[in-house]
Amino acid sequence: MEEVMSNFRGNVTFAVATIIILVCLSSAGYSQSPVDKGTFEISGSTNLGSEYIYSKYGRSFLFNFNPALDYYFLNNFHAGLGVGLNISRMLRENSPDTTSVYFLPSLSIGYTFELSKKLFFDISPHIGISLTHYAGRYHTENTNKYIYTGCRFLFKYDLG
Repeated sequence: MEEVMSNFRGNVTFAVATIIILVCLSSAGYSQSPVDKGTFEISGSTNLGSEYIYSKYGRSFLFNFNPALDYYFLNNFHAGLGVGLNISRMLRENSPDTTSVYFLPSLSIGYTFELSKKLFFDISPHIGISLTHYAGRYHTENTNKYIYTGCRFLFKYDLG
C-alpha cells in the first residue's frame, strides 16, 4: 500500500507541475485567441479491435468507449469528467478464456492552445478510479479497484 501511495503522490506532483507550467506559458505574452469561458466541450473515443497474440495468449477482442465532457471555467482552462468502459475477451488456446470489464471514471483539468483558427492542442492531466471485473471459464471471478493518473495530449479540430 505504501508503494501505491508513493506512486500516487508522484503522479499528483507531475499533474500539479504540468498545470503550473501551463499557467506560466499562458501568460508568456504571445497573442492567441482563447477558447471562451463558459464553453462546454463534448469529446470521446471508441475502439473495436481483434488480434491474434502468439505464444500462450491466443486471440483477443477489445471494445473501448470513452465519452468526456469539459467545461471552460476560464479562457483556455477546462475541467472535465470522463467515463470509460473497456471490455476485453481473451480466447486462449491452452488455458481458460477470460473476460474483463473496466469501468474508468476520471476527472481532468487542462489547457487548450490555439494553433490556428480551427486547430487546437490540448494538455489534460487526469486522475481516476479503475474498477475491473474479471471472469474466467471455470467460474473464477475477481474485482479490483485502482487509482490511476495520466496525461492526455490531444489535437482538436473545430467542426463549427
